[in-house]
Amino acid sequence: MKFRGDERGAAIQIGAVILFAFIVIAMASYQATVVPSQNSGVEFNHNQDVQSQMVDLTAGLDASARDGTRGSHAVRLGTTYPSRTLFVNPGSPSGQLRTVESGNGQISVDITTDDDDRVDRFWTDYDGDFDTTRLQYQPNYNVYNNAPRTVYEHGALFNENPSGSPTEIISGGLVDDGEITLVALRGDVQSASSSAVSVDRRALSSSSNTVTVESGTITLPIENEEYWRDWEERTDPDGISISVQQDPDRVILDITDTVEIRMAEVGIGSVSHATPNERVEYAVLTDPQRPTVTVEVRDEFNNPVSGVSFTGIDGGETNRERTDRNGEIRVSEIDDGGFTIEGLGKIGDVEFTDEELEDAPSTGGGGGSGGSIAYYVDWLSCDEQPDQVCNDGAYEIGQGEEREFWMEATDDNGNVRVSGAPVDFYVKDSAGVVDDHDPKSGQTGSDGYSTTVVDVANDASDGETFTLGTSSGGDFEEITILIGESTGPQPSFGTVSAQASGPGGGPVANRLDSVAFDGNVDDVDSSGSIRFELIDDGDIYYENERPMSDTIDTSAELEGGDRRDVPVDVRITLLSSSGNVYDQLTGTFSDNNEELSTENGDLE
Repeated sequence: MKFRGDERGAAIQIGAVILFAFIVIAMASYQATVVPSQNSGVEFNHNQDVQSQMVDLTAGLDASARDGTRGSHAVRLGTTYPSRTLFVNPGSPSGQLRTVESGNGQISVDITTDDDDRVDRFWTDYDGDFDTTRLQYQPNYNVYNNAPRTVYEHGALFNENPSGSPTEIISGGLVDDGEITLVALRGDVQSASSSAVSVDRRALSSSSNTVTVESGTITLPIENEEYWRDWEERTDPDGISISVQQDPDRVILDITDTVEIRMAEVGIGSVSHATPNERVEYAVLTDPQRPTVTVEVRDEFNNPVSGVSFTGIDGGETNRERTDRNGEIRVSEIDDGGFTIEGLGKIGDVEFTDEELEDAPSTGGGGGSGGSIAYYVDWLSCDEQPDQVCNDGAYEIGQGEEREFWMEATDDNGNVRVSGAPVDFYVKDSAGVVDDHDPKSGQTGSDGYSTTVVDVANDASDGETFTLGTSSGGDFEEITILIGESTGPQPSFGTVSAQASGPGGGPVANRLDSVAFDGNVDDVDSSGSIRFELIDDGDIYYENERPMSDTIDTSAELEGGDRRDVPVDVRITLLSSSGNVYDQLTGTFSDNNEELSTENGDLE
């Protein structure tokens, strides 16, 4: 018998091979086109978020320059892609936030003023420059190759586009309505990461003081000539001629008519600051009217300097040994020939002549006190105050503490205390370290004393100061109070646990799907917050922050790209309202159904 060949199975095999080839081609096409397209969208959205965070940081820097505030801002330098089961993502995008020098790095001021004689003399003789820098964010994306560099310079925020002209985000307030605002940015920021970084900012010199200028030239160093030329074309202020020049790149403000100039210095990141005695440049009478005159001590930015020491007053009286929080010294009992502040910081003796002082206006006829002081108010010295902490005779109060301060009212000879005298209490606190003081008004008791209680914020910084004042009967007195290290309780974690949950089997056996947090907090700061973070190889991929309370009962439900395989780090942080850390716990999930607990020593 003769058998014929049988080839009927070949078509099935060939079809399977062709189908598999189509699948491979489709997957390769998806990997080559769809994955990069989706990742480009992730990178673009992240860049928009970073620009928003830079807007917040710019607003914070402006607040420091304007109001003397301090704070901290988060900038997420990189991002993460969605997790993919069958396809591959490149490494997580990162970014760099850093300070760089603008041009020659110095703002030059050469002006002629129309102000107080002492202000005029200082600025006429001034021969210095202000150091400044600029802050820039540079992304490092895998797909979005035309992403801009975002730059803060001289109050403006703009994008430097690699394939086009710069685009403005915030114009800033360099020149606005007859006023020039110069902000010198100092400090060092050098961060490169794919996660979020915290950027600290604080006022080094600020106030509402302005200088009235008749003529002069201000030169600002710049890096991006194209942006500032566009700004020049869009800006046409009265009394100021603007030009942009090269070699080196700079903006020149030529003052042709009367304008006001306000100056400030803001620190960012790591920054050093000279002592008050080193920063003082000159002193000016802000209230020249006898019987008590006020002298303000200023730095090169025309702003008051607190804490400047002096050795004494020749020809007058004061109860201080250094300038108060407002940079002021009040002098009374002045001799006919004027007075001299001796040993004032680095500038030494400063004389004020009788011609610079004014007499209080007299009142004629009728009854009344004629503006005289009915009685005097004085704070008790630190050593006389009950339950006070004294630092070489100066008042000191700890972070998060409250303290009672005593004052007395006496007759015009200072001998007999006055009972039933109405008294007001007030605080001057540009640093924002005082939460409250109570009462704000009252009256002296039968013993001639009255008190107010001051409550200092938990996040007040060691070394800050504020001014506490009292007034009554036409008289007032202010004392400067130093913030020291806290001696009272601050928020801290009690017993805390973190329970991980995951599939426990199958192809995603190591995936972390959720984390349940439970526990308690001791000595809660109601204005603070608690932050929960999950971290994979240094990348913060989950973050949730909520108001601080005495119980912890929350969970992190993860979805999509937020689901990662263990090991995963967990971090829980107690924060003050300004971002200072009270307490922090960290641990690592090595199993996706593991429980970490402070009772077991897993969270430290």
